[in-house]
Amino acid sequence: MPLSLEGVSTSFSEYHEEEFGIPTLEDLGLDTSSLGPDLFLGGEQEALHRLDEHMQRTVWVCKLKKTQTFLNSMSPSTPVLSPYIRFGCSSACTFWWCSDQHIFSSLKLAAWFLD
Repeated sequence: MPLSLEGVSTSFSEYHEEEFGIPTLEDLGLDTSSLGPDLFLGGEQEALHRLDEHMQRTVWVCKLKKTQTFLNSMSPSTPVLSPYIRFGCSSACTFWWCSDQHIFSSLKLAAWFLD
């Protein structure tokens, strides 16, 4: 039987965000007036959206070779998934299962039609 966490809560002070919150760039004393728009949003939802968006492009993903990419571009020719995995927004396991579901399933289906 699964353990239920219903009714479990952790108390915290009303000043929790001020004490433990993530500081903004302004809080760190940086001038943000000259910054452009955020090109790469963070978080799990963005990572999953980006992963799903690129997995829909089956042929492109299958032909992708790291040696044919431009890594220093503001519009990179890769899916830009590594930072999301590196910083814990998505897991390698999620990436693997998504690629298995989209890519390998398509390849298996294509192989079945070609036989």
